[in-house]
Amino acid sequence: MQCPRCAQANPTEAQFCNHCGAPLRLRCPGCGRANPPESRFCNGCGRALAEAPPPGAPDAEPRPERADAPEPQPAGSKTILVVEDRDDVRALARDILEETGYRVLEAQDPNDALRIAEQHRATIDLLLTDLVMPQMSGIDLAKRLQTLRPDMQVLYMSGFVSSGVPAGELVKKPFKADALTQKVRELLEARGKRRGSG
Repeated sequence: MQCPRCAQANPTEAQFCNHCGAPLRLRCPGCGRANPPESRFCNGCGRALAEAPPPGAPDAEPRPERADAPEPQPAGSKTILVVEDRDDVRALARDILEETGYRVLEAQDPNDALRIAEQHRATIDLLLTDLVMPQMSGIDLAKRLQTLRPDMQVLYMSGFVSSGVPAGELVKKPFKADALTQKVRELLEARGKRRGSG
């Protein structure tokens, strides 16, 4: 496993980097899922994660940030719920969004997404959902979730030609990182402008 801080390789089972001591993952106390070290909420169940490593862990004392580390991005205050039944596509979307600074909640199907949306107490700023899934379509899922969270923006993912979804609300699969992050940013900025004028 590659360390997010120093980029050195570590054994797969390592909890902390053998080179710089940075935490490699945070375990959720609720569902046991391993999460990236910068996560504040579990990507599986949405529960708040402990912010500090266990006592005596190599990274228990604050370390100075590397001079070449990127500045924190305002994206970090935004939470995105990613709903995709294909594990590889969901993992790719999660990785791109987390690297950009967003908090990501993951759901493998619409029922999982509904459960997470009901249990997650904080704001979910954007729903990124596959358009075609078992159980219900992404459009139907968005309608149901927006009754719970009316301010939530929606971005659909599809490998097919858009079926009535406005171009500004659709990212085509396979997508590149910059295409996904640009669409997300545009929708979140539009949401912010609407709130500011309301």
